[in-house]
Amino acid sequence: MNESFEDVLNQYGELTYTNKGTSMLPMLRPERDVFTIVRKGNDRCKENDVVLFKRNGKYILHRVVKVFDDHYTILGDNCISYEENVRDDDILGVLISFQREGKKVELNDPAYRLYVKQLRLFEKPRILMKKGYLFIRKAVGKVVKPLFQK
Repeated sequence: MNESFEDVLNQYGELTYTNKGTSMLPMLRPERDVFTIVRKGNDRCKENDVVLFKRNGKYILHRVVKVFDDHYTILGDNCISYEENVRDDDILGVLISFQREGKKVELNDPAYRLYVKQLRLFEKPRILMKKGYLFIRKAVGKVVKPLFQK
């Protein structure tokens, strides 16, 4: 019998699993690294939390990049499109750790915290580069030239 992620989180309070997609690269490598999620309580998520939510019948593991009064904006570490208007009741759980090659990485680990800081610092340039923009900055600091046209 296949239990849903919701069933496992409701029954055990946590879920350990591996991801299949590439949206959380380089942090989580598909079908190689293992992550642990705990069921979301009544507390609101914070910026930089990695959350498991369900959208259109699919489970998605992405990072909270903006917190609003009644929703969140979420983005995968390897994505260029934001998930807008994710509500608290969409979120099933929050990442507490992951394992890479048998080594457990806690979220308070200095290397992980540095990764998140750098990831967020370069979030907008990374998205623009993936969308094909070359960074030629004038004194006003604007992106001025696309690399290619579709």
